[in-house]
Amino acid sequence: MVQVDTLIDEQLIETAKNISGIIDNKKVLEQALLFFIQSFQSSMQNKPSLMGQLRNIKIQAPTDFANNIDDYLRGEKYIES
Repeated sequence: MVQVDTLIDEQLIETAKNISGIIDNKKVLEQALLFFIQSFQSSMQNKPSLMGQLRNIKIQAPTDFANNIDDYLRGEKYIES
């Protein structure tokens, strides 16, 4: 998770630099950066993590599916409905 956090921090810093390059007024710049950071943080809090999403996946398959996945993919075995 450290790599993801570091990537997010780097994205925040890069975006802040871009915003500060566009806005000359210090007070407006502070307000814009604060708005951006708050928006970004709230959107990240509402997003489920990748592992959380993966845990919710339900797969219905034959009991031997994992062991014989190649046979199923090649069409040598079929899933009966």
